Formats: sequence, C-alpha cells, structure tokens
Amino acid sequence: MKLTIESMTYGTDGLAHADNGKAVFVQGAVAGDTVEAEVVQDGKSFMRARTTEILEPSPDRIQPPCPFVGICGGCSWGNLSRTAQLAAKEQNLRSTLERIGKFAPEQVDELVQPICHTKDDWGYRNKIDPFSSDRLPLPHMSFLQNAGLLPAQ
Repeated sequence: MKLTIESMTYGTDGLAHADNGKAVFVQGAVAGDTVEAEVVQDGKSFMRARTTEILEPSPDRIQPPCPFVGICGGCSWGNLSRTAQLAAKEQNLRSTLERIGKFAPEQVDELVQPICHTKDDWGYRNKIDPFSSDRLPLPHMSFLQNAGLLPAQ
C-alpha cells in the first residue's frame, strides 16, 4: 500500500490515510515520507502498517548519529529533524487539548507556549528502560527492541 505520511502520532508511528479514508498508523515512517507499507492489523476504524520501502523521503528525514534509532525505542523520532520533532510535539499537544480536553482553538493558543528544548539535539536523553528476564542466562540485562520483547543486541 502506497501512503504519504501526514503527521507524527504520540508514540513512534507516522499517520496516513488509506484510499478509503481509514487512518493508518505506520511504523518506520516520518511526516512527509511517501512509503510502501504492509498492513499488519486491519481494525474497524484504523489500520497498523510497517514501512517496507521509503519511496520518497521527507525533507525532514535525517540520518541520526545513533545506529540504534528504530531498534531500541529510546529515540522514537530519531529519524526526524529536531525542528520537525518540536513542531510535531507541539501539534500533538494542541490536538490533544482540542480533541480530548475540549478546549477551543483560541484557548489552546493562549495555553500553549513554545516548547523548551536543549541546545544539544542528542546529548540530553537521560532515560533508559533496561530489561532483565529469568528466561535469559543470568546475570543478563539489556534494552528491549522497539517492537518486541527480544533484547536488543
């Protein structure tokens, strides 16, 4: 299925719409990408898909300095430029306040301030989610892969 990614969702997926109007949450794509995607779940009101090929990359797509982006889940939007990340975060906040909080757009404009951010695009991340299991040889601790329960290598 060929899709153009419209925006980023809260989480790791890009959002597109299928020809029938159904929302498609696309893993491995960023806003502005045109991708070939494989549907992995077809629900009543939305689909989930994974990117199989990037047909036309977004102008906001970057090559991240970390080789684990997309694998460990620590930098879920790591392939998106910092400017685009900040814009997407603000848009997600605005959308949430309007849709869920039932705030009028004028109220949202009053409430939402520019997002504070660090000068360093990458050196600020300070959260880890280590994983240990009694199914693995002990002592063993690792990070989880983005889409599953297998330890990242």
